[in-house]
Amino acid sequence: VSVLRLGRTVFQKVYDHKTGKYDQEVELKPLKVILVQGLHSLFSRSLRDAYHLKIFLSPEPALRKKWKIQRDVVQRGHSEQRVLNQLERRGADSEKYIESQKEHADLVIDYVEEANDSLSVKYTVWNDLDFEPIRRDLQRMGVPCELKFELDNPDRLYLKVTSLGKNLTLEAVAQLAASVLPPLRHLTRNSEPPQWKMGFDGLSQVIVLWNLYHKNKGHMGTEA
Repeated sequence: VSVLRLGRTVFQKVYDHKTGKYDQEVELKPLKVILVQGLHSLFSRSLRDAYHLKIFLSPEPALRKKWKIQRDVVQRGHSEQRVLNQLERRGADSEKYIESQKEHADLVIDYVEEANDSLSVKYTVWNDLDFEPIRRDLQRMGVPCELKFELDNPDRLYLKVTSLGKNLTLEAVAQLAASVLPPLRHLTRNSEPPQWKMGFDGLSQVIVLWNLYHKNKGHMGTEA
């Protein structure tokens, strides 16, 4: 990551989930925006220090288990029993090495499964980020949500959006972005307009940009 930030090309080996080995190398060229993802992307302090925005995706345990079974069985060809055995074997390590990274994130996105398989989403940020404009606009659009402080961590506050968030249209997401964000070219480093998504995916796009904007207010127009 540090080499990419210096504007230099790197070569990275790709892990093959079918063989369990690192096989071919791919060329990674430096771009205006660099996205880093992975199970341990927030574990190292040197990595964390290289990021401008740190995000942790956190589906509730039952939902994470359900999604992993669906992915590994359908996409990777594993048997359901093999996936269940892996989850049990790696449970302690997951708690120690993966879940512990959540405390370093600027934005935690929790997915919660409600009745009838519907989802609600909770966005947790540091308490110096003003979430009120987004909450107000969502309420005006007919999407119930609540804004509260974390009881066990006063440094954090969260915006919880009910399952109706999945009904946000492309137009509604674009309207929300236009209402709360500055000219997006300063954030996306791209002259093309963003390709918004519907529902929670679109809402997450806006909230990620909202976080990025507030973390880098003093650096807009320079390296982001």
